[in-house]
Amino acid sequence: MKIYILNYGLGNIRSIYNAINKCGYNAKLISEDKKINCDVLIIPGVGSFSQASKILNNKFKIILKLIKENNFFLLGICLGMQIMANKGNENGKHSGLGIFDSEVKMIPKFIEKPIIGWKKTIIKNSKLTFLEKYHNHKFYHVHSYYLNSKKNIHGYIVENKFKIPSIVYKKNYLGLQFHPEKSGKTGLKLLKDIIKNARYI
Repeated sequence: MKIYILNYGLGNIRSIYNAINKCGYNAKLISEDKKINCDVLIIPGVGSFSQASKILNNKFKIILKLIKENNFFLLGICLGMQIMANKGNENGKHSGLGIFDSEVKMIPKFIEKPIIGWKKTIIKNSKLTFLEKYHNHKFYHVHSYYLNSKKNIHGYIVENKFKIPSIVYKKNYLGLQFHPEKSGKTGLKLLKDIIKNARYI
């Protein structure tokens, strides 16, 4: 299993790298825009949508083309999930990767921001059967924006009766709003399950 982590300057690169190793896999950091051949590409992220949009669209055009051609399984984590949307509204409007037909918006005013801490994930009717065992499990969140979508949602959290997508999936693309690498043993177990099933989902 060949796993690459996109090292584009915004993210907890070392944390996710170490987590992959704990799961029993080896990961390689990719900092150069070039053709790659891998089974799994991970886009982590800590920062703003505007920064991620500028860096990815300007400096990683070859890799983005491969992503959109669905050449490998893509896992986006936190900001890495949000950048998979059509566009974001942080510090103005900016283009995302256009994988999910959705928009990233600020969390509504009636919810305390940022959302931070361990949040229970609701998983219902997911085609990814391995996710079922994580229903009602808690994962670590830290974000002030969310993916405003009603499609492709396989898991969500509830804040003040408001549903916020925490797992989105279609074809070969999976996004996690939370940080599995910061979510203890359960997070590592989920990460391992995702990698193990990447060839089949």
